[in-house]
Order: sequence, then C-alpha cells, then structure tokens
Amino acid sequence: MKPFSYLKKHIEYALEEQTYNEADFEGETYKEIIVDDDIYYGRGMDNSEGISIDSEYLIINGDGHEVDLNFQTEAFLVSSDMVILKNFNFKNGGGLHGGLIH
Repeated sequence: MKPFSYLKKHIEYALEEQTYNEADFEGETYKEIIVDDDIYYGRGMDNSEGISIDSEYLIINGDGHEVDLNFQTEAFLVSSDMVILKNFNFKNGGGLHGGLIH
C-alpha cells in the first residue's frame, strides 16, 4: 500500500516523461496510466484537494486497486475532456468539492 502522494507523482511522471501505454477507445488513441498498488490518504498529507487532471485523452486504470481517502479529500479534480477513470475501488472519499471526483 502506497500513500496518496505516490499516486499523484506516478501520474505526473508518466505524463511528463511519456512512460504511459497507448490504448484505443472509440477510435481515439488515449494515454493509459496503470496504477500498480493500493493507495491510502493519511491524516496530515499535503494534497487535500485531490489530484488535478488537465490532460485530454487520458485513461487512469486502477487495475482493481483500492484507493482509501480516509474522508480527507476527493481523488481527482478533472478539468479536461476525454478522461476515463476505470477499475478503481474507491472508499471513504470526502473533500471540499465532493466525495471522489470534481
């Protein structure tokens, strides 16, 4: 199990360094990032507003992993079109903008 900050860094690194997979969905090519472990948000962590996503044509694949937000934050703040979140098991979401995704 890894901290929530790991998930943020994992996503940012994959987009910056282009280490993502490519996946086709409805005739478009998407960048696919696969989560490789369960994630938890502990009290006092620094990202209380969730992970900002502003990249289009993006799939974040939870690969069946659990994301426990400990009622401290939402998981994602999505500000772009064409973002797919799949295969996650979210629990205990709660933040300023909603439970899981804003």
